[in-house]
Amino acid sequence: MYNARITKELLVDIGHLEVLLRNAIDRALSATYGVGWFLSTRIPLTHQAQKSITKARQRTHHTMNPPALPGKIIADLSFDFWRFLFTRTYQSTVWPKVLASLTHKVSREDFEYHLERIYKMRNRCAHHEPLIRLDVQREKRQTLAVLDSIHTIAKLIAPGAADWIAAHSTVTASLAKRP
Repeated sequence: MYNARITKELLVDIGHLEVLLRNAIDRALSATYGVGWFLSTRIPLTHQAQKSITKARQRTHHTMNPPALPGKIIADLSFDFWRFLFTRTYQSTVWPKVLASLTHKVSREDFEYHLERIYKMRNRCAHHEPLIRLDVQREKRQTLAVLDSIHTIAKLIAPGAADWIAAHSTVTASLAKRP
């Protein structure tokens, strides 16, 4: 039961960060490339990113008539899509726009490092991999490191939102009650 509880709680925190991140990226890129930035040829999106956008458009189009608004497509893109926008591939296109919107300067590599840590934990949780380890201290360190990364990224985007996520998180309390 503990593994299921901690997984659920981590996914809640990661979900809050994902919404914060995608909205920040959308605002930053819309300011330069327009509301439909994800269709702009001015951002050289990889083939995989274009496939993700096409799938999101198809999913939202099937559920909405008339076709989905850009915000619905943005909401339908996965964490995987958002994370890969911070790889070296987008260092000269996406990164400068997002960096300009952050509360203070940070390297793309540091930003990507934190997102990668969150992404890996998100996938472990989503695929029902066990988070419990024989080395309890290592398990706690890894979980706290993910919480730190969530807070770090959220604080760069919106300090108030970072504080809200931290105040409403139940992960630390559950770690303290680990059987």
